[in-house]
This record gives sequence, structure tokens and C-alpha cells, in this order.
Amino acid sequence: MFLRVLVVVAIGLLVAEAGTRVVAGHLPSPGDDGQQELSRKQGQLDALTADGGVETAFFGNSTIDAGIDPARVQTSSQQLEGSAYNAALLGAPIYLQEDWIDEVAGADAPPDLAVVGIGPLDVVDWANPVGDGADPLSPAQQRLFESLVTDNLAVLDDDWLSELDRSASSWSSLVEHRGALREPAVVLGATIQTASGRAPSAEIDRTDTRWDENLSPQGQVQQFLDRTGAPIDGLSGDFLYRSLETSARPERVEAVVERFEDQDVPVVLLVAPVDLTRLPPAAAAAYVELAATIVAEADEQGVPVIDLSQAGYGPDLYADGIHLNAAGSARFSDDVAAALDGLCASDDDLRCGS
Repeated sequence: MFLRVLVVVAIGLLVAEAGTRVVAGHLPSPGDDGQQELSRKQGQLDALTADGGVETAFFGNSTIDAGIDPARVQTSSQQLEGSAYNAALLGAPIYLQEDWIDEVAGADAPPDLAVVGIGPLDVVDWANPVGDGADPLSPAQQRLFESLVTDNLAVLDDDWLSELDRSASSWSSLVEHRGALREPAVVLGATIQTASGRAPSAEIDRTDTRWDENLSPQGQVQQFLDRTGAPIDGLSGDFLYRSLETSARPERVEAVVERFEDQDVPVVLLVAPVDLTRLPPAAAAAYVELAATIVAEADEQGVPVIDLSQAGYGPDLYADGIHLNAAGSARFSDDVAAALDGLCASDDDLRCGS
């Protein structure tokens, strides 16, 4: 009897595996995009470390991830030596990247110089936006948001459970897509689309393919480069505007600087531009005021800062008003390289790739 049940279960699993493979192209990508980016950047950094290390590393949120082309910075700079890498992360304010900073800056071959993007969107209280209809995040939502980078790093650790999950996902579509399979509507939609021969919908993001195509060897996210005038990706504009009007948390600047100082890595802070013309006047004014607060806090900490918050980048240089496109990234990388050259020439303590 037990053997018969076992055979039935095995046949059921085989049928489910075969069915999942048939509709897999129409199921949402497995895993978390942030986790996928971390995994790839870990691999790239490991390879660069084995090849002599990274002299200049850029950190920050998605404005830096999209905006800084390390290869262009290297070419444009007259002072920076050696290799450069963009270690910024999508969807993660810099103050939530402590574990990632420790992993990169505390590695056996840490960078000689860290250029750290920290802008107004890093020092606002995302959990408690102000204004009409501004619902704060619940404690559970806030804990989830604040633990994303740490949790993603934990999943990527080389413990046996994580390795087992990755191995199982590599040979079984049933395991790989188990999250999507918990949603009957998603499975039904994928089945209908597969049966009708339709191409996957635009919402189905093939994570592996997207990251393979949109991450440069030096770590720059390239998904924004071919856009102009697009809506802000993944953020409600109203939520963004209201967040800019919350109270500033300038103490985050000191906390981030101390993270690098604890690893004995010199720091230059970088405030990226946004298209102020696309923000409501109150939000634009708040952005400028918050940028000034960051610069003042950097001065108090005795840390050099490159402030491009009002550099006058026109709308045609942005993918969506926040993330720079190809032309914007080229200008931003050149401007940052020139500013770093000035700082490096006057401050030997920055160890600019020497």
C-alpha cells in the first residue's frame, strides 16, 4: 500500500514538473531582483579581486547604480589609477546597505577609495510620508523594507541550505517557480497564454536574462540607458513627493561615513542630480534643502563631497526624471571624474588608486 502511494506521488510530481516546464516562460521570474543583482556583483567583485582588486568603488542607491559608468570615469580621470567598480544597488537606500558595505569594504582586498552616493532620497523617512492620503508603512512593512539587503546577502551565503535551494532550483522548474505556483490565477493565466501561443506579457520579467543583458562588467546597471521621459520605475510619484517633504535624518550621513572609516577606506560623498523640473515646486525645494543638509553634514564630518544636486542636467539626460540615461550617465561620469581629480590632487589621504 505504501509503495503504491509512493508511486502515485512520484507520478504526480513528474506530471507537475512537466507541466511547470511547459508554462515556465509565462510565469514570473523566480527569486528577487535585488538578490539577483547582489549575486552577480559578488561574482564580478570576486573576479576583479582575483585579478588585482578594485582601486575605486562606487556605492549608493539606484541613481548611482544607473548613473556611474566606472569605465568612463577611468578613461576621463587624470588622477584615478587602476580599476573601478560600481557597487551601488537598486531599490536600497545607502543607509540600509551596512552588510554590503562591510562585505566589499572589509574584504581581503578592499578598495583604495570609496565614492559614496548619498542623496535626499537616502535621508528621508520613507516609512512615514506626509500629506493627504499618506499612509505610513506598517511595522511589518518597515521591517521587510529595512531587511531587504541583509536578507538577500544571507540567502546568498554559502551555507548548505542556501546551496541546496540553488541546486534544486537549477534542475527543477517546480522548485524554481514554487512561489508563482502558489497563485492559482497566475498559473491559469500562464496556462492560457501558453496554450494560445501568445508571447509572455510585458510584466513577465525574465530575471536571469535581464541581468545578463543589463549589468556591465564594471557593475553599472544599464536598463535605464536607452530611455528618455519614462515614468519613474517602481515608485509611485505621489509617495516619492510626499517622502521628500518628511523630516531629514542627517545622522545617516555620519553612520555611513563611519562604516567606511571602520574599514579604513577613505570616503568621498556624492550627491546625484534629479530633474527638478519634473517635481512639484514644494518637492523640488525640499530636494534642494535636503541636499544642502547632506553637504553641511559632510563638512561637519570633515568628508569631501561632490554636490551635483543642482548641476542643471536637462530633461533629455534622464530616463525617468531620477535615473540618468546613456547621455546623462556619460556627463555624470565625466563630471564626477573631473571633481575627483580636483580632490585627489589636493588630498593625498584619499589614496586615489595609488
